[in-house]
Order: sequence, then structure tokens, then C-alpha cells
Amino acid sequence: MERFSVKNLRIGFVTGNRSDFAKIRPYLCFFVQRAPTFVFATSMHTEQGFSHPSKLLQGIPTGAVISYADVNRDSLAQEMSGLVSKIADFLTQNKISFLFVHGDRVEALAAATAGACCRIPVCHIEAGDESGNIDETFRHAITKLSNRFLVDDELSRQIVLSLGEEPHSIHIVGNATLSALPNPARQKAILKQYGLIGKKYILVLYHPETDLSAARQYHRALQLVSMLQNCPTELLVIDPNNDAGAEQIKRAYQKFTQPTQRIFHSFSLEEYLTLLQHAVCLVGNSSSGVKEAPLLQVPSINIGSRQQNRAKGRNYTLFHSVATAKEALPLIQKLYAAAQSAPHAKTQKPFNFQQRLKQIFTADFFCPDLQKEFHFSR
Repeated sequence: MERFSVKNLRIGFVTGNRSDFAKIRPYLCFFVQRAPTFVFATSMHTEQGFSHPSKLLQGIPTGAVISYADVNRDSLAQEMSGLVSKIADFLTQNKISFLFVHGDRVEALAAATAGACCRIPVCHIEAGDESGNIDETFRHAITKLSNRFLVDDELSRQIVLSLGEEPHSIHIVGNATLSALPNPARQKAILKQYGLIGKKYILVLYHPETDLSAARQYHRALQLVSMLQNCPTELLVIDPNNDAGAEQIKRAYQKFTQPTQRIFHSFSLEEYLTLLQHAVCLVGNSSSGVKEAPLLQVPSINIGSRQQNRAKGRNYTLFHSVATAKEALPLIQKLYAAAQSAPHAKTQKPFNFQQRLKQIFTADFFCPDLQKEFHFSR
């Protein structure tokens, strides 16, 4: 019997920032060689104040059709309503037959809502994570609007099961982002490009805490900057994502004045993974401190509540969580001293992710029952 082929499908993806693009890119690379593939890019991809879109989408495979769409970001509710309408147009105009969304942001919630309203099957990438505040509410809502689920590990699978989803609709894929980790020669070239060969440095990636006022966000960011001024080594500081409060963080970053304190709008995915793998540690509150850093055996220090639940139930010995920036300094000094004498071990290039996807993407995967039923966990 002839094996199932996806060539008759029209695959859609929605991305709103550099983080979710990093998560969907491996899937894009898989499908663009096999089926018509379309990308709806919005939010951070269209805001010049954060990074040029071509930089954020660097590495998008040739052949993917990209549609850019600006949205009203005056309020989360307005952004949500505008996105649902524009994504629905994207789905119908491109005759999308299967939609992939990622994570817990408003762009993914709008996409899953549009997909459900248009009666298009939706696959939720990184379903089952826990993160805290409104992000977690969005993530579980996206799961209930979706039909298929790609999760990182067994703990995430159990969470999706507890939400009443069918066991056969959930697939453990591991960390897709690390499939973009470049080979050693390319890593060396990247380190040379940024003048980091043989150097110790700290990577800083700090996003807004969405429950803070602008004044409190600026105060927290100033505390972070003040603490980092006392760090014993070079800093690579990456601008935050475009959540409300980002401008307050960027304003605080203007207090950095030393040539060893370098600020970057963004990096390509392979650049970021290389710089993360060779860093003394990652400081801030990025999800990559929980998701990618532990797998690369890189210590991470999470400050504040943004990722407060992400590591729950996982044995991450290199993940440290502190309430304030001031508490992070002794940890950084300790990690720097340890790195001076015994640099952390490096992971091997991850497993063949494309081969794993060939096993998952069968005819059954793409033909879910759109009339969902609640399945009680046993």
C-alpha cells in the first residue's frame, strides 16, 4: 500500500516573535519540502523598534510563503480581536488545510480560535507547559481549541491528558529548537564573528513581567542593570520581546556604559543557540532558561515570576530561581568562578528531529475528528 504523503495538504503556521519562530522553524523545514507551506508573521516581526523582520525570520526555508500583518497593540483585547479576523482571512485566502500554532501568546490563541471557527484542524506545539500568569491560561485555552498536540516530555503529556484530550492525539517530540544547533565549525565562526573566541561571558535575556505597572517594570529593570554592573565578566544583553513594558526595560538598558556590556536587538536562531551553549550562564527570565539551557548543560538564573512554574516537576539541577536581581549576583559570581577552572560540558548535536517527524506525521495525524470529546484520565 502506498505510504501517506502530505503533498496534497496546504500547511499554515502563525508566528508573532523570535521565540515562537524558533519553535516552529524545524517543522517549517520539514513541510516546505513536502507541501505548500504558508507563514502568517505578525507582532514582533513587523515592529522595527525591536528588530528587522529579516533578522527575526533568518533561516526560514526557501519556498515558504510569508504574509506580514500589522496589528493594533493598544490593548491585548484589541490585538486579539484584530488577529482573529486577519488570521481567518489568511486561512481562507490560502486555502489552509492544517494549521500549526505554538505556545501561549495571544497570537497563538487568536490563530487557534480562527482555525476552530474556520473548521481547520489545529496542532498545538509545546502544549502542556506551565508558566504562570495569563500565559498559562492562554496555553491551556489553545489546547482546548486544538486537535493534535506536540509536547516536550511525559510531564507535559500528562497535563494535556488531564485537560481531556485523546491519548493518541498527543506526541512527545522533545525540544525541537535544538535541532537548529549548528555544527562545531559554524559555532566557532559565530563566536569569532562576535569576538568571543576564548572569552567568558554572560548572556542576558529579560522580558517584561506582564502583571507589573510601567513604573514598577522600570524599577525592576534598573535593579537588574545595577546588579549586572557588578558582574565579573563580559555581558551580551539581548533586547526583550515586545510585551507591554518592553520599552521600560530598554530605557533601563541605556544605563549600561562599558564596552564589555554589549546590547543586541536580536540574533538569528543558530547564533543564539551557539552563544547560549558557550555562555557561563543565562540570566533573566526567558523560557530558554528552562527549555534549552538545561539540555545544553548551561546554568540559568531566572529572576522574578515570569517562568515561576516552568521547571516544576522537572529535575533541572542547573536551573536557579530567585525573587530579585540582587539575589542573583552571588550565584553569578559562583558560576563564573566555577567556569574559570572547569567549563561546563557541551552536549552533542540533538537526535535526528526530521526522522522523528516522519514517524509522527501519518495520515491519521492530519485527519482528526473536529467534533472533540472530553476523555477522562484514568
